[in-house]
Formats: sequence, C-alpha cells, structure tokens
Amino acid sequence: MGPYFADYKCNDAEITKHIIYNNQENMLNWLKPGDVLMVDREFRDALEHLQNFDFVTKMPHFLPHGQKQFTIAEANKTRLTMKIRWVVESANGRIKTWKIFGRVVPNAILKKVSDFVAIVCALINAYRPLFVADVTKDKVLGDNITVLVEETDKLQEYVEKLKDKTVKQLKWNHIDANDILNDFLKLTLSQLNDLTLGTYQIKQARNYTCEHLSKNGTFVAKNL
Repeated sequence: MGPYFADYKCNDAEITKHIIYNNQENMLNWLKPGDVLMVDREFRDALEHLQNFDFVTKMPHFLPHGQKQFTIAEANKTRLTMKIRWVVESANGRIKTWKIFGRVVPNAILKKVSDFVAIVCALINAYRPLFVADVTKDKVLGDNITVLVEETDKLQEYVEKLKDKTVKQLKWNHIDANDILNDFLKLTLSQLNDLTLGTYQIKQARNYTCEHLSKNGTFVAKNL
C-alpha cells in the first residue's frame, strides 16, 4: 500500500483511516471484529474509526495537562502496551539498517518501494536470527504481567507515609553494603531477564553502574 504524500495531511491517523475505509490490500480480510490493535500516540485521531470496525485499540496514555507524571494505573497500562510494541519497533529498525531505507528514499524509485520492502523483509526472515528465540515462557510472563498491571507502587506508598509522619524534609543517607547485604533482594540472571525485555537492559545496567562509580572505584548507595 502507498506510497503517500509526505505532508501534514498524510499523518499516521489519516493513512490508517484511508486503509481501513478503502480496504487497501484487503486489510479488513486480515482482521476480524474483536482483534486488539496496538498503536502509538500518533494514531489517536484514528482510534474512533478503528473502533467503528469493532477493533479493540490499545495506546500509551497521554500525560494530562498540568500533571507532572502518570498515575500508577496509567503508567502500568502504558508499560503493558509498550512491552508488546517494542517488537514492531525492532522489526522496523532492522529494515532501516539496509542502506536504501536508512535515509530518505529518492522519488525516482517510489513506484518500486513496496517491492524493495518485500525483498528486504524476505532476506531478513531468511538469514537474520529471530527477535525472540525462546517463547516457552510467554504464557507465564503474560499471566504475570496481567496480574502486576493492577499492582500499586509500594515505594511511592512508603514515601508518602514517611511524609505524613514527619514535617522535616526527608534526606537520603549513605549506606554501606555490609549493612544491607543480608536483606538485599537477590535475583538470578533468568529472573532479571523476565523483569526486563531481555539482555539489552541488563547490558545497559553495566554502563549505568560505571557512570556512577567514583574516581576511587566506589559506588555510593543511599536510602531514606
């Protein structure tokens, strides 16, 4: 489908509406009423139209005007959506690693873009490794996420209780690893992988730790 003009009238929402109302490439034959569609915030103006076709839409929340951060419920529901959408973004990222799609596509080849995308995707599917090689834990992870999405923020509740009990300004105190090592939560690498989206965030944790090391190699930890 496409190509579409690159102007303000052809945003994600307008393109989506054009696709569903004109059944571009038999898109409505692929979908059925009750299907859940995960979309970005850019599709907000198309939500009502998608729902007119009895599709269920899920989109990350917008931060309301004047509100500094999401409520716990809003944050959890947004995370729930993003945990699924990252696969789409990763797939798009792989396509953009090809030189022809890593920059603005010349107008001269617009008529062939769909063919080029199909060829690139076929090569990726044939020769690149799978995004998710192990799906044996998907059901368990899905069940855990469904339960945890209704959880409250225990840390926030703890801090709010501290504020209620004192009029003094709360201060962070330096702590020593020897004082908390016995009580500190210990997780296996497998548990860390389940909490994150795989190895990427775990690798980032190493960089985060290095950034916060002092010149003499110590890591400063604090608590309330």
